[in-house]
Amino acid sequence: MQSELKQKRWDIDKHFTLKKDSIIVEEKFAKKITTKEIPFSSLGIIIHLETEDPKKRKRSLIAFVLIIVLSFIFSLLGWDSREQKSSLFSTGMLGVVGLAVVIFRPKEDYVYLKGGTEELKLYLDRPSKPVVMAFVEQVRVEVKDHIRRKYSVFNRSTTKEVFYKNISWLLRYDFITAEEFEEMKEDFDIKYNDSEFWRYSPN
Repeated sequence: MQSELKQKRWDIDKHFTLKKDSIIVEEKFAKKITTKEIPFSSLGIIIHLETEDPKKRKRSLIAFVLIIVLSFIFSLLGWDSREQKSSLFSTGMLGVVGLAVVIFRPKEDYVYLKGGTEELKLYLDRPSKPVVMAFVEQVRVEVKDHIRRKYSVFNRSTTKEVFYKNISWLLRYDFITAEEFEEMKEDFDIKYNDSEFWRYSPN
């Protein structure tokens, strides 16, 4: 079982840790560390692949080029004070650094787990696509098992209407197969009318 995944990028480090009923997501940016615990009940099991939008990179390129050009133009207008020159130099350097980052930073692909109230976002190729996809599949298995257990249990107070509604929801969102749905229905119907089962049941 792959219970951990570490992803390193030039600016951000991510660390994912699987727990019993949740996943811990730790992100480190510069010296700032943020930690978030996402319960399995909030996650979905739909895998979505996404490539970085080239238009977003193009907009960033245009923005930094404009910063550099405007800094150069204003420097030609005769701003002679030390504060003005320092400000223009700093702004121009910011544009140069930003432009270099946008140009040389490799294109990033992502994989998401969607379908729940929260999404899980990972880099697709860090450290490698097979490793990341294996971890994502492990998360899917854990989430799927957790949701199945949560909505397929029943006790003496569970009505047929409620139980059928719960397992129909599981079927609709692919947490169980049609065959498993019929097996759960049959198991419930048998035990629902079995007084001997309830006599020895802890519930």
